Amino acid sequence: MTDDPPRQTLKSVEQAFDVIETLQEMNGCGVTEMANQLGIPKSTAHIYLSTLERKGYLVKEDDVYQLSLRFLNLGEYTKRMQELSAVIDPPLENLAESSHGTAICGVEQHGLLTVLASKREEQTPPESFPVGAHWYLHSNASGKAILSQYSISRVDAIVDKWGLSSVAPNTIESRDALLEELDETRSRGYAINDEESMAGVGGIGVPLVKDDGQCFGSISISGPKNNVLKDKLREEHIDLIERAANTVEVNLTWE
Repeated sequence: MTDDPPRQTLKSVEQAFDVIETLQEMNGCGVTEMANQLGIPKSTAHIYLSTLERKGYLVKEDDVYQLSLRFLNLGEYTKRMQELSAVIDPPLENLAESSHGTAICGVEQHGLLTVLASKREEQTPPESFPVGAHWYLHSNASGKAILSQYSISRVDAIVDKWGLSSVAPNTIESRDALLEELDETRSRGYAINDEESMAGVGGIGVPLVKDDGQCFGSISISGPKNNVLKDKLREEHIDLIERAANTVEVNLTWE
């Protein structure tokens, strides 16, 4: 996911982050692979990689560069700066255990959903919701729960910035359909993901809202569609998620 560049940027900084993101996507690589991936000279790729290694952000083994654990420290710091981090883990763990699915807490930044916390039972199959992952808001229950609390102008601004890319069989691809879905979400109090983020996957999400009406995130569960959305199970899951959200909202008030 890339954004339109602002009017004034430092090309070298942009390139450094391209290197970092490429290393993550490729699970490490050498100078030649980096140069080919970014379309830059090998000498330039080597300068970026060696500089980041000297600064401690990369490690090198057998000519392969990897991200270092220094990013772990930055990630933990960033997470602590989110007020939700202090209260989210216990209710999310309880939700994962009760629902037998993956419980997710998401927040919106820069018009994308960022996974702040994710919990699942050991026997639950892993899904693509790791902590720190970014998703389009329109493609999942967590994101749509948040969007349902935004004004139309704010939703429009996000759609203008990121579009409505299709990532799964049922992803919403039109603005009118999205606005209609958000109206339904507001009316019923929860959002549904019906194979909109991944084939075979379903989800239910509710917004987290402060006393002043400000939405500060969402809680959702995700799992095989038939396990999450089927008839009576859907009602049970909605109740579990709403109780978890209420716990978070109350605890955050008194934190």
